[in-house]
Amino acid sequence: MKNLLILIVIFSPFLSSSQNVENIKIIKTETFINTLGGNSVTISLELDFSSDELKEFNIDNDTFEELNSNIKTKLVSKKQPNLVNRGETITLYSNPHKIAFQIENVSDDLISLMQDSVADIYITSDSEITFNIVKDTNVKKLKITPLQIEKHTQSKMVLTDIMGEEIINAKGGDIYISENKIDFGIIPSEQASSGKNEYNTSFQFRTKYSFLKDLPVFFCAKGLISTNSEDSLNFITIYPINYNFLKSKSELVGQIGIEGNQTFSSYRIAGNFYWNGIIPNLIDLTFGENRLRLKPVVSIGLKVYKEIENNRLVELNSDEFSNQIYSQFYYYIPVQKAYSIIFDGSAFYDFSSKNNPDSKLRFNYSLTFGIDIPKTDFKTIFKYSKGNNIVTQESNDFLMIGVLIDLLGV
Repeated sequence: MKNLLILIVIFSPFLSSSQNVENIKIIKTETFINTLGGNSVTISLELDFSSDELKEFNIDNDTFEELNSNIKTKLVSKKQPNLVNRGETITLYSNPHKIAFQIENVSDDLISLMQDSVADIYITSDSEITFNIVKDTNVKKLKITPLQIEKHTQSKMVLTDIMGEEIINAKGGDIYISENKIDFGIIPSEQASSGKNEYNTSFQFRTKYSFLKDLPVFFCAKGLISTNSEDSLNFITIYPINYNFLKSKSELVGQIGIEGNQTFSSYRIAGNFYWNGIIPNLIDLTFGENRLRLKPVVSIGLKVYKEIENNRLVELNSDEFSNQIYSQFYYYIPVQKAYSIIFDGSAFYDFSSKNNPDSKLRFNYSLTFGIDIPKTDFKTIFKYSKGNNIVTQESNDFLMIGVLIDLLGV
């Protein structure tokens, strides 16, 4: 008993100190976006320092991080839980009179969710946030509770349409997002030209050269490849030099690169000059659900090419120098809460009498139906492709079952 009393006497200052940590009121919630050096959303909680006792105090930012280094925070959405906690990170920091939550790696679906004032989205933490406030040599310890955080972020984490648009534009806009995607899948033997199961992937990737700073020069590549390297629809295009002449939501791009089938038994050097633009959304199949609706992307262009190698019949086996006119259309259509339809098509007319002896307009398209996999950037997809290879102009079609990966967190 004596030892117990001694321990109580020794630790009583610490116990009373921890018990005397007072709550401070939250008086205002604000939402900000940051599009410089990344894309993030910041939720700021302004604290009440208006009383005579606190008005000359400020939060001690130097000790704030250390005191709260083990706190875990997360987003909650009762309405659409599948759109939160999909890779975003929340960083906690302080200002003199504010505590802020910076959400990074914000997906476009989350942006759409935060644009709905009744989406019932908020931040929660697994413990209290404690911090010191200082005035000269005076130090006090205060806290805010998880219940306060939830109360003051619920239905207040709202992005305006303009703020959401700015974040999408900071990622490159609708056009850039549409040009970064990849899917993997299997073509069942019944659909495969080889008569056995085939595995393929289609991809499109675009990135700016960081070392060129403000110059609008970028790299892009696109392709469809499979375990059946001889499939007539397979192709690869690589454009190391792309220059955008416009500083707006639309683009006017000149590019130089190489285009070929998968085995490069046919390939050519090509230069394209094309316009990329967006048009208003044509249909709405969300039925009131909070889904990102990228605008349709339309491209119109002129291609000039010189064949280096081709695999046409011997009597037609000259390497052509010719040109084409072409157009492309990409439209991502969200459907209800967890489905999507993606149409990706192109048409082209080749002026070469040997490459296009029938003087026909050629086309190819893919139609994809996707189902979101909860809490991931993956979709299970069923994809049908049909048309002419853009290099060899051979035709084929296939049905693929697979997975689509969102490269930018769409």
